[in-house]
Amino acid sequence: MLMLQHATDGNLREFYETSKEKVLHNFMDRTHRIASEITSRLKYLHSKHIIHRNLII
Repeated sequence: MLMLQHATDGNLREFYETSKEKVLHNFMDRTHRIASEITSRLKYLHSKHIIHRNLII
């Protein structure tokens, strides 16, 4: 990593670490939203007395 000093707004290593944290946060946020939507849909199905089999995700 010879270009570390030439990166704007810090160095490349700091940028990588920050980006990695953002990617992980976005992944966890998206995973949480998907799980919440699945739960909401299942609650709706159960409220209508609809029986389902195992979910494969």
